[in-house]
Amino acid sequence: MKKLKINFWLQRHRKLLVFVMLFVALYMIIVGMTKMDFCALTENAGLFGVVGTLLGAFIGGLFSLMGSIWVNNKQQKAAQNIKRKNIIYSPLYDELINIQNNILEQNPFPWYIEFKKGPQTMLPHPQYDAWRRIRSDTRHLEVPDCLKKQIEKLESTIHDYIEYRYKANVEVQTILNNTLSENGLSKCEIINIGEVLSS
Repeated sequence: MKKLKINFWLQRHRKLLVFVMLFVALYMIIVGMTKMDFCALTENAGLFGVVGTLLGAFIGGLFSLMGSIWVNNKQQKAAQNIKRKNIIYSPLYDELINIQNNILEQNPFPWYIEFKKGPQTMLPHPQYDAWRRIRSDTRHLEVPDCLKKQIEKLESTIHDYIEYRYKANVEVQTILNNTLSENGLSKCEIINIGEVLSS
């Protein structure tokens, strides 16, 4: 378990470790050069060339390493964003756009909303099922927290709408039946008349 924790810590702080190691190596080179007599170094052309070559190779290697790390990180982020778009954002977006443009245009105040795919009624009703599918597998781990909160908020709002809509349906049906009774007529026998009228 300790080995796993150490590996996790090293992976999490690898950039910091690389910079610390590079700083220590640069410090050792500078300390080594200051202990040498600088005048003797400049007088000996061979030694000066070797030190210059080593210093140039070190600085070049450092910049190459930093550049490759930066490019690798950018490539991984781009690949991850494309994957996230294809497996998370696209299904959610396509479902919401379909509901908005096709179903809510015909039926702006639906009395029936489902959180699964099923057969449609004569007047189409919204069916939200993409989030349930995403939440039931490993894709849920890749969904950003802000998106999770917004989808949960949407579902909560839909449940509130269904509850208020049901209360409005019952109220409309009660008012209709009371009005019919006051005028000496029999109560309405249509079961979903409140749903139809409240729309």
